Amino acid sequence: MQALILSAGFGTRLYPLTRDTPKALIEINGKLLIEHIIEKIKEVENVENIYISSNNRFYTEFLEWLDSYKKNSRFKIKILNNGINYEYEKRGAISDIKFALKFIKEDDLFLIASDNLFEFNLNELIKLSNQKDSSSTFLIKTKNKELIKKYNHIILDKNNKIIFYEEKPEKPISSIFSTACYLLKKQDIKKIKNHEFQNLDHFGEVLRFLHKESKVYGHLTDKFWCDIGSLEELEKAKEYFKNKRS
Repeated sequence: MQALILSAGFGTRLYPLTRDTPKALIEINGKLLIEHIIEKIKEVENVENIYISSNNRFYTEFLEWLDSYKKNSRFKIKILNNGINYEYEKRGAISDIKFALKFIKEDDLFLIASDNLFEFNLNELIKLSNQKDSSSTFLIKTKNKELIKKYNHIILDKNNKIIFYEEKPEKPISSIFSTACYLLKKQDIKKIKNHEFQNLDHFGEVLRFLHKESKVYGHLTDKFWCDIGSLEELEKAKEYFKNKRS
């Protein structure tokens, strides 16, 4: 099993904090954001390698971080440089995923956006995917329609198989949305590699495509999750850990 942490964005919504620092290397509760994710991956026994996608602008920062971090890691961690230097050059999350897949062993794969800060156990996705022989994702249920509009909405069948997915809905018809944390089965990786996506911007296009071409199941969780996509969300995450300690 492999893991890919998507970290090639420029984090413009977090300026000025991320003007000279990639979002994944922001410190939260005494630990860098990407290290929070890696700590969760460590709970999985059979992950062989972790790949981290980067743009060219922040590639050196990631290498410097890795030089100090890898001394304390049991994983082989590799930084993949997509060659992009500026925000206006970026090709979108789907292009970054497909670029990274060229270098990753064709295997079951955790695909995680680096701005996802979470406390759920990744082994729960492994259990679900093994039971169903399918890809899977963590889902959250909320009464906050504005949150649904910001992310996506999903409809499940009685067995928690995803039967409907829409990105950033104007009029939500579901209270369930997917986090940017997937476990992709090997057979679905091939489908992603071979598919010509029309919308390259949104991470969720992977799920929109796969739930129609394959089987994808969702695991509903009530564990903490936060998308560090804005200064407000960053403060929310810091407040969570502050309250957790007290």
